Amino acid sequence: RLDRETKEQYNFQVVANDAFTNRSAVTGFRVIVTDVNDNAPFLTVSSNRVSLNENTSPLFVASFSASDADLRKEVDFKLVDASNLFSMTINSTDSNKGSINLIRNLDFETKAVHYLVLEATDRATYALTSSTTVTVSVLNVDDFAPIFADRVYHASVSEEAVDADVVLVKAVDFYELQAPQISYQLV
Repeated sequence: RLDRETKEQYNFQVVANDAFTNRSAVTGFRVIVTDVNDNAPFLTVSSNRVSLNENTSPLFVASFSASDADLRKEVDFKLVDASNLFSMTINSTDSNKGSINLIRNLDFETKAVHYLVLEATDRATYALTSSTTVTVSVLNVDDFAPIFADRVYHASVSEEAVDADVVLVKAVDFYELQAPQISYQLV
């Protein structure tokens, strides 16, 4: 089986022998194997799993590169991101390299995991594509202030009261529902 990526050309010699005169002639010929687009781009990503804190942007997510064993080495990239929170930047000195970046704040409460599909397509007539998925997990941070159960608390206390409870106030922090850590201070 011929494969241009393995061997680009074959050189042969042909010998013609004259049986009566015992003379011979030698000639050479070369077979050049033409390229067929039979290799999809080889796509690599610095990390297929990334964890990022919510409410932080812009941020670098991952770098990527692609190579193609065929003669046409140029590759086009496409980032499939339904959320429009991420962008792709192609390296200005090497168009087969780039990076994925976070361009808008992530919100854990809206979506805890994002799946980004990166595609690399060669520029051949009958183009071949390879793809990989980058999973971005959003880390929750406490972005809620505590909320009091009532907007205003009213209390009456006797002027003779000593060490008496005046009013019970209650606040809830939605982030800390699993392990509340609210402290109170009279100011």
